[in-house]
Amino acid sequence: CIRCGKCVKACSMNLLPTELEHAFDMRDARQLEKLKVNLCVNCGACSFVCPAKRNLAEKNQLAKAFLREQSTRKGK
Repeated sequence: CIRCGKCVKACSMNLLPTELEHAFDMRDARQLEKLKVNLCVNCGACSFVCPAKRNLAEKNQLAKAFLREQSTRKGK
């Protein structure tokens, strides 16, 4: 990440893709919920505009799956 902010500007849901990625990498479910990762519509705009060619959209989907898994574990 070169901190250009293009992914943030491209996000139609006004999310923070780099912050979401960091929270997912840290496996921080609370932060992912706070950043509202579930609002991601997986349009791919963040990954498309990224000059560093990071897979932000893919990480968002993995983060959403991680949250589902965490909520399933809490429910048991």
